[in-house]
Amino acid sequence: MPELLIDIKNLPAAILKEVRDNRERALSALRRAARIAEGVMVDKSDASDDRGTFRQGWSVEDTPDGAILGNDAPHAQIVEEGTRPFWPRFYPVFAYLYRKISGTAGVPPGVAPNSEKYDLSDQHVFQKSSATYDAPLDQIRRRALSLAGKIARDGIAPHHVLSEAQPELETIAGEELARAFPPSGEGAAP
Repeated sequence: MPELLIDIKNLPAAILKEVRDNRERALSALRRAARIAEGVMVDKSDASDDRGTFRQGWSVEDTPDGAILGNDAPHAQIVEEGTRPFWPRFYPVFAYLYRKISGTAGVPPGVAPNSEKYDLSDQHVFQKSSATYDAPLDQIRRRALSLAGKIARDGIAPHHVLSEAQPELETIAGEELARAFPPSGEGAAP
């Protein structure tokens, strides 16, 4: 699971003394920063997540020294890091393209997930001689076959969602710590 540790031990040495004297206030600020960062990551999760599982996968877990911001969606690590080339299972690729192209959340009508042939071409809905032939659905099947071939050749490109957002998330943590530890004489912000 891609995750970012927001931890007291990672703070600059200049504020560590102040933090040691006010550990609970620092922990509270870091945990607050992690929850703000969770919202930022939900917003940054792009629209290619057609079912919303990646966007909904962001969560924060408190730890003794701060918090962990992570994504527990089944494909989160693939989104973050990408993959080496491999032949993907065909039906999920086909179903994904069907949802993206048709704009529906359902499964392709008349198409079984299991087939004798990798590309599902043995199913009636894809056979031109069949009364149930569906040309637009067959176009999607052909595009899915092309996409599966691209994945087999190139793998899946990484999106680096978390690593690219890290500077912004560190800024959020710094701002929350600054609110918790204002310059002398100003008092702590709520």
